[in-house]
Amino acid sequence: MTDFLRIFALACPLLLFGTVCSGSTYFVGPDGADANRGTEDAPWATIQHAVDTMSPGDAIVVKDGTYKGFRIRRSGTAEAGITLRAENKWGAVVKDLGEKCRSKSVIEINADDDSIERIGHWTIDGFDVDGTGLRDCMLPVVTTHITIKNCKLHDSDWPCIMSGHGDYMVIEGNTTYNSARSHGIYMANSADHGVIRANTSYHNGKCGIHMNGDLSCGGDGVMTDWIVERNIVFDNGLYMGGAAINCDGVRDSIFRNNLLYGNHRTGMTFYAIDASEGSSRNLIANNTIVMADDASWWPVIMGRSKEHPSPTANRFFNNVILTTNLAFGSIAVYAGDVKGFESDYNVVTGRFSVDDGESVIDIAKWREFGYGAHSITARPENIFVDPAGGDYHLRPGSPAIDAGITLVEVTDDLAGNPRPQGGACEIGCYEVPNGPARP
Repeated sequence: MTDFLRIFALACPLLLFGTVCSGSTYFVGPDGADANRGTEDAPWATIQHAVDTMSPGDAIVVKDGTYKGFRIRRSGTAEAGITLRAENKWGAVVKDLGEKCRSKSVIEINADDDSIERIGHWTIDGFDVDGTGLRDCMLPVVTTHITIKNCKLHDSDWPCIMSGHGDYMVIEGNTTYNSARSHGIYMANSADHGVIRANTSYHNGKCGIHMNGDLSCGGDGVMTDWIVERNIVFDNGLYMGGAAINCDGVRDSIFRNNLLYGNHRTGMTFYAIDASEGSSRNLIANNTIVMADDASWWPVIMGRSKEHPSPTANRFFNNVILTTNLAFGSIAVYAGDVKGFESDYNVVTGRFSVDDGESVIDIAKWREFGYGAHSITARPENIFVDPAGGDYHLRPGSPAIDAGITLVEVTDDLAGNPRPQGGACEIGCYEVPNGPARP
């Protein structure tokens, strides 16, 4: 037993037999000192001292102010996680390198020796993380059960959130923007069982959300069992292109109720480059994807893989997939007979490809391949309240109302409203409530 575990067992012996220790709450403040007791009246000065002091079940409250970056190097437990939260949302600003940061990131979560020991069971809540001049805003690497929520992460050179080998990761309610040369949110390295929910990711150099199996980095080379929902992703792809949501080797996952608009390269992609299998067996449902006028590729791509199995058995239902660039269309797949591929009940720009975008077919030909029998062609102004002003709720009389199919995996919309409200589910990320607004 390590010294840390021995001390913990003496301090909380009942936890070893299934009883949870409640833990203590400590405080950090701009007028504090690390020699203090860490109480509300006598707070510590640095977040680094606080995270180095915590035991399972403890909580840290950080008062409004500006603080140096830090590195988390110890774990909570499944029964007693550790919480680090800003007293007021975005009132505690974390910027610049801390003395124990090793990877040019503002906040790092990784074991002391960069070993395979997973650091886990932390919740980080409500911080403003300023990555100006640094590589990443937040870098959790080799972790388990890390939750990052309600944070604002911005202005890094590379990803705002960069996670590697992180199972059971929850990324929820964050705002990520102004990654100069990379992604707003980047989940990587064969990570499984994660949630990316209710984040806003915009004005990033590459993707809003990027997910990568990374076979070359160890592990099985795929990301399995993810839920990606209720995210708003716009104005990405400013530096080197990239998708709003990019999936390299993501399988057996659900993508629902996401709003993706005004992105400059692609909308959603499913493929394998550095993955052991193409993104397969995913449900992509009730998303709204409307490309920027200058978008330079297809809104949805399911591409052929060169060295590993290509994507199969993906299901696309109840999505709005629109572009004004008629050199392309809505959906490009790598073949007309992709095993298990389903696509129907979508609102689309009536142009498609079954050869990786090399040529374009119309919706009549698309239907000959068994796709889109109940899909609808439309333009954005006929579907939404005010697409030019960024309002992608459905307008009264929209053909997307009551035009979808009921799915057991989709029981509400982006705003949390139950589905269906009328005779059938709406197509897209928003359900129209019953009442005067519904025709």
